[in-house]
Amino acid sequence: MLKKNLCAHKAIAVAAALVSLTLGVSTPALSAGRDVNADYPGKCTASVYNSSIVTCVGTVTGIRRQNVDATRYAYFRKDANGELSFMMVVNFRNYTCYAPTSLNDIWSVAMSDQGYFSVTMDTESGTCTDAVIARGSPFN
Repeated sequence: MLKKNLCAHKAIAVAAALVSLTLGVSTPALSAGRDVNADYPGKCTASVYNSSIVTCVGTVTGIRRQNVDATRYAYFRKDANGELSFMMVVNFRNYTCYAPTSLNDIWSVAMSDQGYFSVTMDTESGTCTDAVIARGSPFN
């Protein structure tokens, strides 16, 4: 029985490989020689548990390079009074939040960085509740 199942799995794997070759589909090597920024064109997603909690992610470069949505952009802002805000527009929908001063340090990094970002907000209160900035070789 075990041998029969292994043969069936091997047959499925071979068939999948043949379909991939026939259709010209390939699986790219793990980010080798590829500009990963293009993989982060920006999106905002509501939590499955609470639709007023939204997380927006992307890279500035990826958003700039995407060509699906001409209205898409994102920016971090700090005004003269020290007020911190984030805005991202995706498919004509505006997501805006204001950050508490506890996020001041990460806002300074975000404003000078071209790396990956993730901002979580409560859309009912308009408050940015979390921000993550990632820098490294995959991100410009």
